[in-house]
Amino acid sequence: MTKNNSGNKKTKKEEINTLSFENIIPQIIEEFLKNIMDVYKKLLISPYNMNFTDMSLMVKQHTDLLGREVIKMFMEELDLLMRKDKKRKKLYTIERQDKKSIMTLLGIIEYKRTYYRLKKNPKRFKSQDDTLISTPLSTLSIYLPTYTYLLDDILDIRRHERIDENVKLKLIENAIDMSYERSAKTTLPHEGITRQTVLNALREIGEVDISLSKKLEERLKAKTEKIKEKNKNKNNKDKDKKSIKFLYIEADEDHVSLQSGKKEMAKLVYIHEGRDEKESIPDRIKLKNVHYRTYIDESTDDIWEDVLDYIYENYEYKNIEKIYIAGDGARWIRAGLEWIPKSRFVLDRYHLNKYITKIGTRYPKFKEKLMNLVSPYPSESTNISSITNLFKTFLKKITEDEKIGNIDKISAKNQKRIVKSVQKYITNNWDGIKIYKEDLHVMGPSAEGHIGHVLSDRLSRRPLGWSKKGLKIMAKLRVFKKNNGNLGEFIRLRKELNKKIKEEKLKELIGTYFHSHPYPYPYSYTFTISKKDIDNTIKSTLNKTKRLYNNSSYEKISNIPILIRGKKEPIYDILKSIKYGGSVI
Repeated sequence: MTKNNSGNKKTKKEEINTLSFENIIPQIIEEFLKNIMDVYKKLLISPYNMNFTDMSLMVKQHTDLLGREVIKMFMEELDLLMRKDKKRKKLYTIERQDKKSIMTLLGIIEYKRTYYRLKKNPKRFKSQDDTLISTPLSTLSIYLPTYTYLLDDILDIRRHERIDENVKLKLIENAIDMSYERSAKTTLPHEGITRQTVLNALREIGEVDISLSKKLEERLKAKTEKIKEKNKNKNNKDKDKKSIKFLYIEADEDHVSLQSGKKEMAKLVYIHEGRDEKESIPDRIKLKNVHYRTYIDESTDDIWEDVLDYIYENYEYKNIEKIYIAGDGARWIRAGLEWIPKSRFVLDRYHLNKYITKIGTRYPKFKEKLMNLVSPYPSESTNISSITNLFKTFLKKITEDEKIGNIDKISAKNQKRIVKSVQKYITNNWDGIKIYKEDLHVMGPSAEGHIGHVLSDRLSRRPLGWSKKGLKIMAKLRVFKKNNGNLGEFIRLRKELNKKIKEEKLKELIGTYFHSHPYPYPYSYTFTISKKDIDNTIKSTLNKTKRLYNNSSYEKISNIPILIRGKKEPIYDILKSIKYGGSVI
């Protein structure tokens, strides 16, 4: 029987819980030290043959290997402790031991874990109120699985899970900005991850939203505290609302190709508080407190109802004087005027200029005069009548040129069609044009640039064909990232909330039977180990590791040629101090 750190003999229980762990950890660290010192030795022997990139790669390979070995050891040690646990023996019998592989950011980890079967007649043991409980298997199996891997249950590893959540998260984060194939190669270059694996990870996470993330957090907090203080929460939300005079809404859409050959419209709406004067520079305007929303397949009413809800939740609406809705004049954008009180329409000048450019170069004087009339600072008085008269004059001029032969019949017809379409566009959106010179608080929209950076860069600028489901997920992810959302935190919150909901349903299902016994239920399996055993194990392991570390460092450094030669050089003094100090650079 061995001794513990205090010098006393270990009990049988202490020996069982510490023997494996104490021996395995030093072995793993010894191997790691040998590998690292080999790299160090190669560097010192021939520093000109190893560049920084090579050195970084070699060290990473060894640190990843160390991480895999440590995690494998932790898991198998925990499995061993559960096999010997008395409480487990009352509930489960051992069936067999199986191997499982999980792909992690450190590489593939393969470990062994035990498969258990729930006993048909579990031994009775005392509950929290010291009463003996005897439960039929039919009721017991509702809470405890009949067949299970307890190690996987404790570590929250799903039955057929082969890829760690952190790998999936990294795949998704990379896929937001790059193709599925490139995401797979960037995340784990040598593990052979396929594009389908990336797609599966995206489908698993589904549609995300920054407001949904906040709601998940609130619901989880309410479930944890087991209270619903609606009035108090409402008052707290009111305190967080911003009070501003002017609010800006900009909208645009991206036309995305589907796998079916059709086009789908991905709509983008973003709300902001105008220019951020401190952060803006002449060539680049930065918007203040911008928030993005994206919609695919939603009706126009649903879009603007969602936007209005966001405004009510985040701003003191009564203090807002004006809301400017800017866009290209599409019906779904102008529909916002009916939904958003105090709103006024602003035409995006990029689309206005785009329409006027369609006129071409055949009539430059007319084009120049039209541009002047619709500009924010025209050289003459402008109204819709002057615009109409200008178009009449222009159409008359085209007819005259056709008669005298300056333009052929087909070209004249096409020119008139273009002019009429430009006239219709300007007439229908005149309120959004004249507002530039009537309202000093209007700012030029920037929706085209935002639609490019937020959606088009990933969705439509490459020759891609999306499924409708994949398009929705990717568009939501792009917007989630632009809103500074934390994807890992979102996944954690959703997972925790689902777990809470599942526990509540379980309590309702078997609550009548265990009504007199507080949670956890008397037959719920919770693995525990005493603090004393934990402290003894860690202290003993650290002592062994320290001795091993000193011996390994001394032995490896002693074999470096420059120390054997004994020639006095600057590096000689450094290595000598390491050798006798027992430390590694």
